Amino acid sequence: MVPHWMSGFLFLAALTVAWTLINNYLARRVQSAFGWRGRRSRWLRYLFVLLSFTYIYGRMVERTFGVARWVGSLFHFGAYWVGFATISFCIFAVADLGRCAGGWSGHLRRRRQGETFRIHLVRPWSRRGMGILLVGSLLVCMYAIYGALAPPRVVRLKLTAPAGSGVSAPVRMVLMSDLHLGHLGTSAQLDDTLEVVAGLRPDVVVVPGDIVDDRSPDVQRGMARLGAIAAPQGVVVTLGNHEHYTRLEFFLEQCEKNSIRVLRQQSWQMPQGLVLAGVDDLRVLRDHDLSLTEAFGKTLKPIPRERYTALLLHRPVGVQTAFDLGADLVLSGHTHGGQLPPFQILSPIANDGHLAGSYEYGTGLLFVTSGAGFWGPPMRLFAPREVVLVEVVPE
Repeated sequence: MVPHWMSGFLFLAALTVAWTLINNYLARRVQSAFGWRGRRSRWLRYLFVLLSFTYIYGRMVERTFGVARWVGSLFHFGAYWVGFATISFCIFAVADLGRCAGGWSGHLRRRRQGETFRIHLVRPWSRRGMGILLVGSLLVCMYAIYGALAPPRVVRLKLTAPAGSGVSAPVRMVLMSDLHLGHLGTSAQLDDTLEVVAGLRPDVVVVPGDIVDDRSPDVQRGMARLGAIAAPQGVVVTLGNHEHYTRLEFFLEQCEKNSIRVLRQQSWQMPQGLVLAGVDDLRVLRDHDLSLTEAFGKTLKPIPRERYTALLLHRPVGVQTAFDLGADLVLSGHTHGGQLPPFQILSPIANDGHLAGSYEYGTGLLFVTSGAGFWGPPMRLFAPREVVLVEVVPE
């Protein structure tokens, strides 16, 4: 098995290589369209790469050592660049592949030799064509920024607890995940999210991880507002990977201070009879040399099998084991619904094929929310913010 520190290093190395290649591709397409050569061309490529890594590595420095406010603002500008580069890469790649496909089909029709796929791939765009692509990328980014800052939509999920499951009265749970308090603009996002939540009149609010992103005063105020939600059974949370990155002790202190219930390989029976259970994120479990299967067993085996049990699990992986051990409903986040292309394609690869929405496992149900916040660039495209009203009614 690869040591935890090495897996993190390998991931960071792969990310570095991928971002370098993507930004090099973007810079080359722009410079070829505008005819830039020599030193200007090299500096353009350096600038593209530097802007993208300003955020990725800058956040690590900011979280670990703290930085001056103006330096933090530079990191935030880098976050917008990450979004612009991601969206531009998708648009440029689709445009290039479309042009290649058209050129190749024309080549086959004419049966001319010497005109190859590679010729169409490396041929520069005209200045007008590149201008259209760049403006189009900017407009899409603006729409994606609106998607990240607009109020969350409400998704409704109604389930029936079978007779004998212990559920004696209807339960209204509001699921929201991935708030990332302390990140760009998330204080304003929290306000409109809590306004939507209050209008749903929940019995309990459940948040399966990635609630905080740093230890700033803004985060402490946000945790206080979260704990003050008007729900009779309060707020129940589990740990995500960002609670680990932020410093676990800080998060747990804030939860205790604001009367927020934390479920760590634990369960809690609500007055209506529904059992809520919670398991730490994989990243946290690894620090305690605990596997996900062991955590599921420790959490679910003590619960009588006939009890209707909803499990809070940050990332939607290994859920078949949870259902085998008696969970009826698993509520997850982590994926952000992909947040931006092409992560709608990539995210399921790392999350057992799950992206967002409902997934049936026999009589059990997994629901993955796309989340109420964002991470990285303050942009969402094809993955709107959401809160989920889960109603469980007795049969």
